[in-house]
Amino acid sequence: MKKVGIFGGSFNPIHTGHIALAKSLCEKAGLDEVWFMVSPQNPFKQAATDLLDDSLRFELVEKALKGESQLKACNYEFHLPKPSYTWHTLQALSKDYPDIAFTLLIGGDNWAAFDKWFHHDDILAHYP
Repeated sequence: MKKVGIFGGSFNPIHTGHIALAKSLCEKAGLDEVWFMVSPQNPFKQAATDLLDDSLRFELVEKALKGESQLKACNYEFHLPKPSYTWHTLQALSKDYPDIAFTLLIGGDNWAAFDKWFHHDDILAHYP
């Protein structure tokens, strides 16, 4: 079964730190790919007005990942309801891609507030 890490974020804009972290996690977690999930609206950042246009942020991620065979830009959340709750995204991905095992990749800042995430217990139970 293919193993894919989901690295969600606003990527406003993407930077070399995002890419270095994803490459390291891909190797350390034994993932086949990391999908950079460009989020149209983070539930914790609903008041953000300095967010670049969704399609522009996605395009910038695509350009930044060019030549990185294991790193993919992903706009999957663009067709999901806003705000983008990770649990909804993971549930939809698992249904649409039943032959892929998904792993959630998050930074320390998000981990510190993970108990406030929508259905955080279910995420922990089903997505390493």
